[in-house]
Amino acid sequence: MVKFKYMKSRIINCISLKDGGGKTYLYLLHSFLDTKDNLLILDYRFKKSHISFKKAKVIFLQKSLFRNLKVFIIRYSNYLKYFFISNKTNNKLKKFEEIYLNGIPPFIRFKNSQIYIFAQNRLIFENSLPKSFNLDYLKLNFYLFIQKTLFSLFLRDSDLIIVQTNSMFKLVSKCLKNKILLQEKIWGEFNFNELSFIKNNINNLNLDLINKIKDLSSKNVLFFYPASYYQHKNHKKLIEAFNMLFQYTNLSCKLILTLEIYELKKIIKINQPHFICLGKLDYENIIRIYDYIDYLVYPSLYESYGLPLIEASTKNVKIIASDLDYVYEVCKPFLTFDPLSTNDIFIKIKSLLHY
Repeated sequence: MVKFKYMKSRIINCISLKDGGGKTYLYLLHSFLDTKDNLLILDYRFKKSHISFKKAKVIFLQKSLFRNLKVFIIRYSNYLKYFFISNKTNNKLKKFEEIYLNGIPPFIRFKNSQIYIFAQNRLIFENSLPKSFNLDYLKLNFYLFIQKTLFSLFLRDSDLIIVQTNSMFKLVSKCLKNKILLQEKIWGEFNFNELSFIKNNINNLNLDLINKIKDLSSKNVLFFYPASYYQHKNHKKLIEAFNMLFQYTNLSCKLILTLEIYELKKIIKINQPHFICLGKLDYENIIRIYDYIDYLVYPSLYESYGLPLIEASTKNVKIIASDLDYVYEVCKPFLTFDPLSTNDIFIKIKSLLHY
């Protein structure tokens, strides 16, 4: 058979998975991604990661005005090479596949190719956030409107939809006519040892920060909520509950958040030293923080998966989370609460500290 350099039978667009939970997911997918049939398109910032791909071909792209054009050129050139070989050798090769982990179907399709769309954003299919008219709410809804519009415009009935959990399967089945597959059918069971590998190969640590957390852990019970400031992440109820806890008890505990100070002040105006705002952190630092915390607290209202729940489970950190279906599908929580009730969160945390 004629051989072409970098000719692959499957293209996987991972361009949007570059930090936070997305980065965790790439680590978990490593054994599926790193095969000789795959061509991976990744964000350039992931190039500094310690994880390596020995079998797959990887192309890193920097964010720019023409990045989508570059993605199309990569797709089209690989597609042409693949089917040129098929015609030249009169061999019927297996179907050319494209997997979109960014959740948005492609605008331009190629003949005889199979498209897989990873539906990881629950809010595209079920946006029942409490109405508000602040800027954060408007920004999130504008983003969701763009996502929904692109998804609806470019999706075709022949596209296969990949979901992470049974609850997402049921939800998406109500919204789409497409065939829907649980993720295990595509990339198999996860190898959680990949997350242990991360811990042993971290080279981008903020040692001052880690030492600060380590020092706090010797004197306090530490709760950790690694999440960006979005409405569905439910920071408001959590922070109000902990504020009650700090005001009415003398317990030595801290709530560590990956928020900026100004984001915290949108919820409480009083300077409360028991809240530790670390701002946006590199993924490697978040992974190391799990070594020093007592509890992951996870009050999110809507998740398709909730990757911090996976991260905490692999670190044997106790999980306190919303009493919602998505939580039970990915972990065994130590304690649950009603995420819509500030008082229930307060009572459950208080009872835990007195346990």
